[in-house]
Amino acid sequence: FFFQAEDGIRDTSVTGVQTCALPICFGKDHIYIVEGPLDCIWMNHMGFPSVAIMGSSISDDQYWRLSKMGVREVTMALDGDKAGINGMLAAFKSGKASGFNFVLLPSGKDPNDIKDKQELQRLLDNKISIIQLLTLTQE
Repeated sequence: FFFQAEDGIRDTSVTGVQTCALPICFGKDHIYIVEGPLDCIWMNHMGFPSVAIMGSSISDDQYWRLSKMGVREVTMALDGDKAGINGMLAAFKSGKASGFNFVLLPSGKDPNDIKDKQELQRLLDNKISIIQLLTLTQE
């Protein structure tokens, strides 16, 4: 289920890519990027194809691995805390999140904290663009 780089370094790992090698993610129009492995397991269990970047920042190697999946739409749904928001902003500023959508989770919540599938679906459906993220985070 999990993908771990041979060198064991977090920056080269993308948790859930092995699951996504199955029809869960590959060939899908849309996947979600989350922070942790439990978030990834939960999102996939709830029917939302996801991979975890093992933290709030996406490395060059992780971005390269994800770009090879052939997914048309990617949404970052990082934790609803300062680190998650900063991770989404940093991904944009580095150029790695060009074309990504973003989900702002409730303050202090991780994806795996949202136990009701309809509530999770509602939050994920409210994805925003980088312009909206920049506007909301400057208020």
